[in-house]
Amino acid sequence: MSGSGKSVALEAIEDTGYFCIDNLPPILIPKVVELMESTDGKMNKVALGIDLRGKEFFDDLIQKLETVLNNESIMLRIVFLDTDDERLVSRYKETRRSHPLNEGVSVLQAIKKERDILDDLKGRASVIIDTTDLSPKELRDRIFTLYSGGREEFFAVNVLSFGFKHGIPIDADLMFDVRSCRTPFIFRSTVL
Repeated sequence: MSGSGKSVALEAIEDTGYFCIDNLPPILIPKVVELMESTDGKMNKVALGIDLRGKEFFDDLIQKLETVLNNESIMLRIVFLDTDDERLVSRYKETRRSHPLNEGVSVLQAIKKERDILDDLKGRASVIIDTTDLSPKELRDRIFTLYSGGREEFFAVNVLSFGFKHGIPIDADLMFDVRSCRTPFIFRSTVL
């Protein structure tokens, strides 16, 4: 559903090592599959973000997905993000963005129309995530759990020595001035 956190989910999937394409018109799905097959396994983890923005092409989605499902070299998983109507209306009011199906109707009517259009797709989903009560971080964590492939996050600490005459490194998170020890150092942290 539009407004359910597709961008946050796609960024989280990308962080797990997937090549991500957002707002792909469904008509291009077979081309992506062709591209994947032509790379001899180098492009084997691909995530596509599809919503109703490409309205004129959306009718082809189920047909294109069936084509991919029939391809034995591709494992397809459909993740459907859903949110209750009240929260979706609230999110659209907060962001002041218009719903993709807002064609002279209220946001609630556009949401109901979208639900009708996406009902068949939701029924085919491998995973349905209700984002009604999830924060963006909780959604990221849920996606990471699903697609990290056992890879765990860890906290990295980098220790760097530098000279003040060259300036403090711009990516430093912490700096300890230990000039009396003749070696200033900083900590730069990275979560991978």
